[in-house]
Amino acid sequence: MKKYKATYWRENPQLPKGGYETTRTIEARTPEAAKKKAEQLTVSYGSLRLIDIEEA
Repeated sequence: MKKYKATYWRENPQLPKGGYETTRTIEARTPEAAKKKAEQLTVSYGSLRLIDIEEA
């Protein structure tokens, strides 16, 4: 399995910029599988939006 780094925007209206960027490490066999796993996190955390995903 390869490791991928997913970058998200986490919305928080109480912060001056309205949120912040955060990253997560995802293990998957293909870039498509990594993107699918990364997008599943946005469903679990409604305030997350996927910005980018790259191989770590």
